Parts: sequence; structure tokens; C-alpha cells
Amino acid sequence: MSALAALGGVLAALGLLLAGIGAYGTREPVGARCWRRTRRLTARVGAGVRARRRLTIATGAGVAAWLYTGWPVAAPLAAAGVLGVPALFTGRSAAQRRIERLEAVADWTRRLAQLLGATGGVEQVLQASWRSCPPGIRPQVGTLVARLDARVPTEMALRGFAADLADQTADRVVAALLLATGKRGPGLAAVLTSLADNTAAEVAMRREVEADRATPRTTARWVTMITLGMAGGMLLFDRAYLAPFGSPVGQLALVLVGLIFGAGLWWMHHLATSKPPPRLLAQDGDPVLAAAGGPR
Repeated sequence: MSALAALGGVLAALGLLLAGIGAYGTREPVGARCWRRTRRLTARVGAGVRARRRLTIATGAGVAAWLYTGWPVAAPLAAAGVLGVPALFTGRSAAQRRIERLEAVADWTRRLAQLLGATGGVEQVLQASWRSCPPGIRPQVGTLVARLDARVPTEMALRGFAADLADQTADRVVAALLLATGKRGPGLAAVLTSLADNTAAEVAMRREVEADRATPRTTARWVTMITLGMAGGMLLFDRAYLAPFGSPVGQLALVLVGLIFGAGLWWMHHLATSKPPPRLLAQDGDPVLAAAGGPR
């Protein structure tokens, strides 16, 4: 009898919750909200696992350096090197991936303009574009099509697509699609063709900028490899030359050398790395989304 009473209480609470949702509504469908939260949780878990793995490797390297040299300062220096040095070798690949993705956005936008001339609705064009989508943004376009197939409102699906791309130039294309979806006005094909040309020009400009930044990035890498190679060689084959660093004054000097060297590498990496410009489509209070009618 008590079990039935408990079940009745749970069902009553669930009924009140559903009644409240029905009375006040939600900002987005339950399926879309669950999809978004699942993706965020998966990204956080993956980032947490990678961070813990890197921290474990850095800790192991620090302990090994301390045991091998007998210098307490060697532990934090080795750990900092394990955590910081890989960033010198990943900056160009990340920038290149952003450029390739933007180039794919330009090709996809031009394809959308061509499809709009043959079919009518924006939703149908978006779904049809996945078949000929460039590989650089195929996963993002596939997610967009999946949202549309799941009956997620077009405005909300496009907003999620912009968040997946996370690029200011891609936001312009999505903003044009948002406005066309809300107002159903003519001329979208011409607008998309113009945006595709502008995006292609920006891709060429970004490639030139990255080519100019390749010199300081390469310099930082070579300086790091030569310095670490010389330090490792002396530790393995000429420990007597580094014996003065084992004294308290030598440990202090080693700390200062490590700080100066690390600051110099960080500054060179900072000069050779570009931050993405602010996005046009914000997550909340988006004026373009409001002009398109807002999420429904």
C-alpha cells in the first residue's frame, strides 16, 4: 500500500511539473534542449579527460626530473615544459583548420545559392545541401539537417549551426538565412552569392596572414628544440658542467632562467597566434534572431 502511495505522489509531482511547463512554455523544444546539454556534457568530459592525462604526464615528468637531477627546481620546470611546449606545435594546425573550415563555408554558401534557384523553401535547400556539402563542415551540416528532421524550429537549428562553426564570417551566412527564414523575402540567392565571394576573399586574406606569422612561429619552435636538446645532452653526458646549478644560488638562477625563457616563448607564441574576432550571433539577446522572429 505504501509503494502505491509513493508511486501516486511521484506521478502527481510529475503531473504538476508538466502542467507548469505547459502553462509557461519553454524557450526551446525539450529534444533540442536535451541535445544541446548532452553535447556540452560530452565536450566537458572529453576536455576533462585530456586535461587530467596531460597533468598526469607533467607530474610524472617533474618527479622524474627531480629524481634524476636531485634539483627541486627541476620538477616544476619539467612539468611546465610538458604543459606549455606542445602549444608551440599546435598553433598553425589549429589556424589552418579554421581557414579550411571557412573555405568550406564559402563553397557551401555558393551551393546554397545555386539550390535556391532550383527549389523554393530554405528548409528544403538546407536539407538538400548535405549531399554535396564540403568535407570541412560536413559534420556541422549533418547536425543541422538532423535538427531539422527532428522538427527543431529552423531559426533554432540555424542558431545551433552557427554555434557549432563558431566563426564571425559564418555568422553572416547564418544571419542571412535567419532573416530569410523569418521574412520569406526574395533575393536570398543573390545575397548568398555575395557572401560566398566575400568569404572566399577573407580566406585568401587569412592565408596571407598565417604565412606572415609562420616565421616567428618557426623561430620559437627551433629555439625551443635547440635549447631543450642542449640541456638534455648536458644532463646526460656532462653533468659536471651543470653541477653549480645544484647549489641554492644555482637553483635560484635556474628559476630565473626558466621564467625568462618561458616568458619569451609565451610572447613569441602570442605574437604568432591570432584570436578569433567576436561573433555576430551571440548566444543570448541576438538582435538578428530577434529580427527573424526569435525562437518559437
